[in-house]
Amino acid sequence: MAAVSTGDAVRVDLVADIDADQDMIGVYQFRLISGDIASEADVLDDLLSIGGAIVTIVRQLCNVLTVWRKIRAVNLTTNTLIGEADFTPNVAGSLTGDQVPYGVAALTTFPTYTPNVRLRKFLGGLDSGVLTASGKITAGGVADLADFVTLMLDPFTETNGTWQYGYLSPKTAGWVGPVSGTVTNVPAYQRRRRQGTGS
Repeated sequence: MAAVSTGDAVRVDLVADIDADQDMIGVYQFRLISGDIASEADVLDDLLSIGGAIVTIVRQLCNVLTVWRKIRAVNLTTNTLIGEADFTPNVAGSLTGDQVPYGVAALTTFPTYTPNVRLRKFLGGLDSGVLTASGKITAGGVADLADFVTLMLDPFTETNGTWQYGYLSPKTAGWVGPVSGTVTNVPAYQRRRRQGTGS
Protein backbone atom coordinates (compact mmCIF):
# COMPACT_ATOMS: atom_id res chain seq x y z
CA MET A 1 0.00 0.00 0.00
CA ALA A 2 1.32 3.45 -0.92
CA ALA A 3 2.21 5.89 1.84
CA VAL A 4 0.15 8.43 -0.10
CA SER A 5 -2.12 7.62 -3.05
CA THR A 6 -3.51 9.94 -5.71
CA GLY A 7 -6.35 11.93 -4.15
CA ASP A 8 -5.11 11.59 -0.56
CA ALA A 9 -5.08 14.73 1.59
CA VAL A 10 -2.08 15.36 3.80
CA ARG A 11 -1.66 17.82 6.67
CA VAL A 12 1.77 19.43 6.93
CA ASP A 13 2.87 21.37 10.01
CA LEU A 14 5.72 23.86 9.52
CA VAL A 15 7.21 23.89 13.01
CA ALA A 16 9.06 26.99 14.15
CA ASP A 17 9.81 28.80 17.37
CA ILE A 18 10.22 32.43 18.32
CA ASP A 19 13.25 33.30 20.45
CA ALA A 20 13.72 29.56 21.13
CA ASP A 21 10.74 29.83 23.48
CA GLN A 22 7.31 30.18 21.89
CA ASP A 23 6.14 27.52 19.42
CA MET A 24 4.77 28.75 16.10
CA ILE A 25 3.16 26.11 13.89
CA GLY A 26 1.87 26.83 10.40
CA VAL A 27 -0.68 24.19 9.38
CA TYR A 28 -1.24 23.47 5.68
CA GLN A 29 -3.15 20.81 3.74
CA PHE A 30 -2.16 19.43 0.37
CA ARG A 31 -3.70 16.80 -1.89
CA LEU A 32 -1.63 14.51 -4.09
CA ILE A 33 -3.10 15.08 -7.55
CA SER A 34 -0.82 12.83 -9.57
CA GLY A 35 1.17 9.70 -8.83
CA ASP A 36 1.20 7.27 -5.90
CA ILE A 37 4.13 7.64 -3.50
CA ALA A 38 5.26 4.39 -1.97
CA SER A 39 7.51 5.45 0.88
CA GLU A 40 7.15 7.88 3.76
CA ALA A 41 10.66 9.16 3.01
CA ASP A 42 9.67 10.16 -0.52
CA VAL A 43 6.51 11.88 0.75
CA LEU A 44 8.56 13.82 3.30
CA ASP A 45 11.08 14.82 0.61
CA ASP A 46 8.28 16.38 -1.45
CA LEU A 47 6.65 18.08 1.52
CA LEU A 48 9.95 19.40 2.85
CA SER A 49 10.57 20.96 -0.57
CA ILE A 50 7.12 22.58 -0.51
CA GLY A 51 7.68 23.79 3.04
CA GLY A 52 11.03 25.22 2.02
CA ALA A 53 9.42 27.16 -0.83
CA ILE A 54 6.85 28.61 1.57
CA VAL A 55 9.41 29.53 4.20
CA THR A 56 11.70 31.16 1.62
CA ILE A 57 8.98 33.77 1.04
CA VAL A 58 7.57 34.06 4.56
CA ARG A 59 10.99 34.56 6.17
CA GLN A 60 11.25 37.90 4.37
CA LEU A 61 8.50 39.20 6.69
CA CYS A 62 9.94 37.76 9.87
CA ASN A 63 12.39 38.58 12.62
CA VAL A 64 15.62 36.59 12.93
CA LEU A 65 14.29 35.19 16.22
CA THR A 66 11.72 33.24 14.19
CA VAL A 67 13.34 29.92 13.25
CA TRP A 68 11.75 27.07 11.26
CA ARG A 69 13.13 23.72 12.34
CA LYS A 70 11.10 20.87 10.83
CA ILE A 71 7.91 19.62 9.21
CA ARG A 72 5.43 17.04 10.50
CA ALA A 73 3.04 15.23 8.18
CA VAL A 74 -0.11 13.14 8.56
CA ASN A 75 -2.15 11.43 5.83
CA LEU A 76 -5.65 12.72 6.62
CA THR A 77 -7.34 10.34 4.21
CA THR A 78 -5.97 7.22 5.88
CA ASN A 79 -5.45 8.81 9.32
CA THR A 80 -1.82 7.69 9.24
CA LEU A 81 1.24 9.44 10.61
CA ILE A 82 3.82 9.97 7.87
CA GLY A 83 6.60 11.38 10.04
CA GLU A 84 8.91 14.34 10.48
CA ALA A 85 11.79 15.87 8.52
CA ASP A 86 14.19 18.63 9.52
CA PHE A 87 15.04 21.80 7.67
CA THR A 88 18.79 21.40 7.26
CA PRO A 89 19.97 23.94 8.09
CA ASN A 90 17.22 25.60 10.10
CA VAL A 91 15.67 28.64 8.39
CA ALA A 92 15.51 31.96 10.24
CA GLY A 93 13.63 35.15 9.50
CA SER A 94 15.62 37.71 7.55
CA LEU A 95 14.94 40.97 9.43
CA THR A 96 16.72 42.40 12.48
CA GLY A 97 14.28 44.97 13.85
CA ASP A 98 12.11 44.46 16.90
CA GLN A 99 10.05 41.31 17.27
CA VAL A 100 6.37 42.28 17.17
CA PRO A 101 3.91 40.67 19.63
CA TYR A 102 3.52 36.97 18.90
CA GLY A 103 -0.14 37.06 17.92
CA VAL A 104 0.27 39.77 15.27
CA ALA A 105 0.32 38.21 11.80
CA ALA A 106 0.01 38.96 8.12
CA LEU A 107 -3.16 37.47 6.65
CA THR A 108 -3.90 35.99 3.26
CA THR A 109 -7.32 34.69 2.22
CA PHE A 110 -8.20 32.12 -0.44
CA PRO A 111 -11.83 32.07 -1.64
CA THR A 112 -13.25 28.80 -2.98
CA TYR A 113 -16.26 27.88 -5.10
CA THR A 114 -17.97 26.49 -1.99
CA PRO A 115 -20.18 29.11 -0.32
CA ASN A 116 -18.81 30.40 2.98
CA VAL A 117 -15.63 28.32 2.72
CA ARG A 118 -12.50 30.47 2.59
CA LEU A 119 -9.02 29.33 3.42
CA ARG A 120 -6.95 31.71 5.55
CA LYS A 121 -3.26 31.68 6.34
CA PHE A 122 -1.90 33.70 9.23
CA LEU A 123 1.82 34.34 8.80
CA GLY A 124 3.40 35.18 12.14
CA GLY A 125 6.77 35.91 13.65
CA LEU A 126 6.75 39.36 12.05
CA ASP A 127 9.45 41.99 12.36
CA SER A 128 8.71 45.66 13.05
CA GLY A 129 10.49 46.47 9.77
CA VAL A 130 7.47 45.27 7.78
CA LEU A 131 5.12 47.65 9.58
CA THR A 132 4.71 51.35 8.83
CA ALA A 133 4.48 54.03 11.51
CA SER A 134 0.68 53.68 11.37
CA GLY A 135 0.88 49.93 11.93
CA LYS A 136 0.09 48.79 8.38
CA ILE A 137 2.15 46.26 6.43
CA THR A 138 4.63 47.98 4.13
CA ALA A 139 4.40 47.86 0.34
CA GLY A 140 7.35 45.47 0.30
CA GLY A 141 5.61 43.21 2.79
CA VAL A 142 2.42 43.23 0.71
CA ALA A 143 4.50 42.25 -2.34
CA ASP A 144 5.91 39.30 -0.37
CA LEU A 145 2.37 38.27 0.57
CA ALA A 146 1.34 38.44 -3.09
CA ASP A 147 4.26 36.14 -3.92
CA PHE A 148 3.03 33.74 -1.23
CA VAL A 149 -0.48 33.74 -2.72
CA THR A 150 0.89 33.05 -6.21
CA LEU A 151 2.96 30.17 -4.84
CA MET A 152 -0.02 28.58 -3.08
CA LEU A 153 -2.39 28.82 -6.05
CA ASP A 154 -0.17 26.87 -8.46
CA PRO A 155 0.29 23.10 -8.15
CA PHE A 156 3.59 22.03 -6.60
CA THR A 157 5.37 19.68 -8.99
CA GLU A 158 7.91 17.83 -6.88
CA THR A 159 10.26 14.87 -7.42
CA ASN A 160 7.74 12.21 -6.45
CA GLY A 161 4.35 13.75 -7.24
CA THR A 162 2.26 16.85 -7.84
CA TRP A 163 0.45 18.50 -4.93
CA GLN A 164 -2.38 21.03 -4.60
CA TYR A 165 -2.98 23.37 -1.67
CA GLY A 166 -6.48 23.26 -0.22
CA TYR A 167 -8.65 21.92 2.56
CA LEU A 168 -10.39 18.66 3.42
CA SER A 169 -13.71 20.24 4.34
CA PRO A 170 -16.08 18.65 6.87
CA LYS A 171 -18.80 20.86 5.40
CA THR A 172 -18.55 19.30 1.93
CA ALA A 173 -17.04 15.96 3.04
CA GLY A 174 -14.51 16.47 0.26
CA TRP A 175 -11.52 18.43 -0.96
CA VAL A 176 -11.89 22.18 -1.49
CA GLY A 177 -9.26 24.09 -3.45
CA PRO A 178 -8.76 27.85 -3.70
CA VAL A 179 -9.77 29.72 -6.85
CA SER A 180 -7.99 32.98 -6.03
CA GLY A 181 -6.14 34.72 -3.25
CA THR A 182 -6.22 38.11 -1.57
CA VAL A 183 -3.80 40.05 0.62
CA THR A 184 -4.29 43.00 2.93
CA ASN A 185 -1.96 45.54 4.48
CA VAL A 186 -3.89 45.36 7.76
CA PRO A 187 -2.26 43.00 10.28
CA ALA A 188 -4.47 40.32 11.80
CA TYR A 189 -4.36 38.83 15.27
CA GLN A 190 -4.01 35.08 15.45
CA ARG A 191 -5.49 33.42 18.49
CA ARG A 192 -3.03 31.31 20.40
CA ARG A 193 -3.34 27.93 22.02
CA ARG A 194 -3.62 27.78 25.76
CA GLN A 195 -0.25 27.95 27.51
CA GLY A 196 1.34 24.54 27.92
CA THR A 197 -0.19 23.03 24.80
CA GLY A 198 1.40 22.53 21.38
CA SER A 199 4.41 20.65 20.14
